[in-house]
Amino acid sequence: MKRICLSLVGLILSIAFCYSHDIAETSLVSTKGGLLDSLPTVLPAHRSDLLDYRLRSEARLKFSLHQLPHDLAEWERKKQAMRDQSIKACGLPVDQSVPLDMKVT
Repeated sequence: MKRICLSLVGLILSIAFCYSHDIAETSLVSTKGGLLDSLPTVLPAHRSDLLDYRLRSEARLKFSLHQLPHDLAEWERKKQAMRDQSIKACGLPVDQSVPLDMKVT
């Protein structure tokens, strides 16, 4: 029984040593001055492609959801709806009875 336990412990230790040696070899970066210890890269080399792909995907989705009006009447309705929505989002009261060229004395 002792022999089996000792052989298992030896096997586990040798596997752990080989695994740690393999990790140490892959985490070293070769430079002109020698080897430096560094962290493994997480993102691929072309990270900007990931951002570009995501932004283009979102743009395609939004473009398909928000189609432009086709005639003048639809444009006017859309314009009024957007104006009402922006005024409501601002939270400011709009008093149309006040003249635009009001003079304060």
